Amino acid sequence: MLVAKHHDGFCSGPQNKPATSVKNSPWRDGKGDVVGDVARAARKYGLKFGVYLSPWDRHDPRYNDAAAYDRYYNAELTELAQNYGDLVEFWLDGAGSAGHVYDFPKILETLRHVSARPP
Repeated sequence: MLVAKHHDGFCSGPQNKPATSVKNSPWRDGKGDVVGDVARAARKYGLKFGVYLSPWDRHDPRYNDAAAYDRYYNAELTELAQNYGDLVEFWLDGAGSAGHVYDFPKILETLRHVSARPP
């Protein structure tokens, strides 16, 4: 399991959605991808790969608009599931969510739909 995004909003992969990803850092000239590096290393050694993507991003301005933020989160989820191969496990939670009630059925539907697509 790798933390792809914690509630501080920082993404360890070059996801397009958040401004706070390694894509927007000086590390490897903005071309680094911790998620991809770990996924490749795990598979190289016969390990399965999974991620934790916190639903809470306390720095994203959309957070105050539940519908807009839920669309944003599902887009992040889709991007992870499409770009890193088979995710055998996916963790999320509702910790600290400042009163936001997540649409977990929609999140799970998105994950199942995207994960079921052939590579």
